[in-house]
Amino acid sequence: MIWIEILSRHKELISRSRHDDDRGALSIGRGYDNDVVIDDVCIAPQHLLLRRDEHGIWIVEDRGTQNGLLDVHGRRHPRLVLTGNTLFQIGHTWLRVRSASFPVAPERRLTPPQRLWPWVLLLAVAVFGTAALEIWLNQTGEMWLSRYLMPIVSLLVMLVIWISVWAGLSRLLVGAANFVRHSFIALSGLAVMSLFSPLFSWASFAFSSRWLADYSFVAYWLILAATCFYHLRAISPRHLRLKAVIVAALCIAAATVQWLVKDPFNLQHGSGANHPYLKELWPPAARVIAPRPQDVFFRNVEKIKADLDELRKKEPEGESFFDMMMENDE
Repeated sequence: MIWIEILSRHKELISRSRHDDDRGALSIGRGYDNDVVIDDVCIAPQHLLLRRDEHGIWIVEDRGTQNGLLDVHGRRHPRLVLTGNTLFQIGHTWLRVRSASFPVAPERRLTPPQRLWPWVLLLAVAVFGTAALEIWLNQTGEMWLSRYLMPIVSLLVMLVIWISVWAGLSRLLVGAANFVRHSFIALSGLAVMSLFSPLFSWASFAFSSRWLADYSFVAYWLILAATCFYHLRAISPRHLRLKAVIVAALCIAAATVQWLVKDPFNLQHGSGANHPYLKELWPPAARVIAPRPQDVFFRNVEKIKADLDELRKKEPEGESFFDMMMENDE
């Protein structure tokens, strides 16, 4: 006895039919006189002959059809030797043949369904509580309710749109929205981002590192890429390596574009010149490395003053565009 399985284009099982192997040969095609009838307009009325050879091995043969017999790489063959894991294609249909003695994997341990709602609520409280705390720490004037509501409502709307898009894709592709799981993934990524923001701010101050302040955006792109990967994994666990490569490539491209926009080679005239070194103030006790001595600071100031005096003595090389416009107006 053998089983002939019809698979989808994603190599997932659609149907399975049992056939006695006493005859030693079975016909596959679109015609009703076949042992296996497949409704595919790209399959010939008599397309394949499935038979045993003299060694008892199953072989599938093309019966001179126009579209032929294809392997998993799309190459055409007059015949294929079949094992239990051999996939072959005729028309738009994928097939697999297995004997009744084909071994299957042992049963998986039954795990109770995960209750993610408590974790989703906990993460939501942590994320929005952190956002409110950050607003309160940066509060320097009178406390107005609108200063809290606008950022939190904007964050909530953006989060709902993000989760809805991923849940909609999941519903479209696999037939299940998995809204709770996508909410858990999105809130987890947002919680990690909210932790990294003060961490990079403290590290920039503690180690007096301009590099951490200027390139912290790379960490945010990595967190966003990891979040997108887990969203794709929640939709379908297939082709995880391909998904990881695509997400990593997009992350690298986005970080590179942002790095180029910052104009790192011309910080005096580019957009990086207006980039704040430290956005939040930290107490002196948060420093890890010792501050520079006063004499070193004043020596640097004197050097800068001398350079400015030298530049002041030089004649301008030419009129600027602004000067030319002023002269024309006069």
